[in-house]
Amino acid sequence: TPVPGQNNTFYAGTDGGIFKTTNGGVSFINLNKNLNITQFYALANHPAGGVIGGAQDNGSVFMDFSGNSPMQGRKVNGGDGGWAATSFLNQEVIFSTVYYSAVFRSSDFGVTNQPPAGPKDSDHPNGIAEFYNQTMVDNNVHKAQGGGPFVSNVIMWETTNHPNSVDSIRFIADTNYAVGDTIIGRSLRNNRYPSEHILTSALSKGDTIYLNDPIQSRLFFGTKNKIYMTDEALYFKNKTPRWFVVTTTAGVVNKLRISKDGNHLYYTVNNKLYRLSGLLTAVDSASMDVAGSKYQLTNQLIFTGGTFISSIVIDPADANRVGVTLGGFSTGYKHVYYSDDATAATPTFAAKGGDLPSSLPVYAGVIPVNNSKQMIIGTEFGMMMTDDITATNPTWYTVNSGIDEKVPVFMLDQQRNQLPWRQVVTYDGGVPVYSNYPGIYNYGMIYAATHGRGFFKTSQYLGMPEEPIVAKVKKQSLKLYPNPVVDYATIEFKLNKVSDVNIRIYDVNGRMVKELQFNQRPAGLLKERISLNDLSKGAYFMTMQAGNQTTTNKFIVR
Repeated sequence: TPVPGQNNTFYAGTDGGIFKTTNGGVSFINLNKNLNITQFYALANHPAGGVIGGAQDNGSVFMDFSGNSPMQGRKVNGGDGGWAATSFLNQEVIFSTVYYSAVFRSSDFGVTNQPPAGPKDSDHPNGIAEFYNQTMVDNNVHKAQGGGPFVSNVIMWETTNHPNSVDSIRFIADTNYAVGDTIIGRSLRNNRYPSEHILTSALSKGDTIYLNDPIQSRLFFGTKNKIYMTDEALYFKNKTPRWFVVTTTAGVVNKLRISKDGNHLYYTVNNKLYRLSGLLTAVDSASMDVAGSKYQLTNQLIFTGGTFISSIVIDPADANRVGVTLGGFSTGYKHVYYSDDATAATPTFAAKGGDLPSSLPVYAGVIPVNNSKQMIIGTEFGMMMTDDITATNPTWYTVNSGIDEKVPVFMLDQQRNQLPWRQVVTYDGGVPVYSNYPGIYNYGMIYAATHGRGFFKTSQYLGMPEEPIVAKVKKQSLKLYPNPVVDYATIEFKLNKVSDVNIRIYDVNGRMVKELQFNQRPAGLLKERISLNDLSKGAYFMTMQAGNQTTTNKFIVR
């Protein structure tokens, strides 16, 4: 828009906001303070409460609350951003994407990025292996010539308790241990994240044993005709992690979602939904790579829609309960489908449009944790919700509170995992060394990526939490009374030997809200009176750490 009488001054409205020039376009002034109009394609929540997402022509933006305003984000990558992924095992690691299946890895919250490929040379005209291996680079996986989706996809799955892990941890005893003592293993490829192991035989100082490593992570992305996976996304000792082709596909992979247990990967190619199953028992290259001698994953087409599938929705509590949404303004097909037997040999999907407008495009969906009958969808005109997706004709209503415009919602994401804050103590020449591992602080939070109004979040739809949200430990004698407690309580516990005692209290969202320290308590049955009058009413979990002893209990404040 020109300014009358000022030939060199005009205003420009772009997908990055509003800009002003006073020199005919040689330079521009940014006028976007408090103007929230970013057009996001996708997002991923961060376990510390932030969010990262890919925007149209504005790269990948990380809102990590490090700026002067909670609405301020940092650009961590350029171009047209796509999907993103974060890690709760190493919260400094983030993954961002640029068009055509280019995935970038960062170990410092996006300050620096490792690209898919490095500079070209005479032997490598497409670039040199970086985050991708050389075969992937040579095949143009990270470029338009590779034929990947314009809005690149990537998802991360992690667990602290993989049931079939074949990885091992070397443990060297730093002191003498008895049968029944708990020792701490540290994952080799996953940020040295700790896991607890109860000894079945005694150890003397200096003894070496190998422990099973239950800490596992898997990063997936889909491109043309293939889905890739690496289990070394958090392992920075190797510049280029090992990659597997977990399945070939009949075209460009557009959407990916994985069940909470990690066994079923659902993905789409245009209007078709597929299920890749058996991931939990596939634990090496022979069983999970399509070229492996014992490849065991099963790939099955389970649904065909009337047009492009815009999102996959999985119930965190049950991989059988899966929803599918479809875009487009047509009345010739339904826009929401749902199945309660998605892992069956021949799943059945039923239309669940109910009283939705018949031509309303639906772009995203989420089934809230602990609310398996509910579904929230992102549409061309904001968000809508049903309290019973299992009904034959669900009733839908708008849930746009806090959003001042009916804006397209392109992706919904919810934090479905729980993890407590952890501290591991090791000793270097008798000097304690403390390693802290942040917990997940946004359990149940739902995030929305809008195409024109930025990000939004809500904690309104969190139901009753799973138990326990604290570390899984062997329950021993830890008592608290009275329970419920009003202001003061007595804790009673038994120590095997003289120890420092550390008490931590967590709320139902996994946040540590109180910590108490009792130094050099004697062996035997002990009682301590503690004040809890600074805690709000509600349910809490208490853990006690004393040497190798770990105990837990639950209580209520009234």
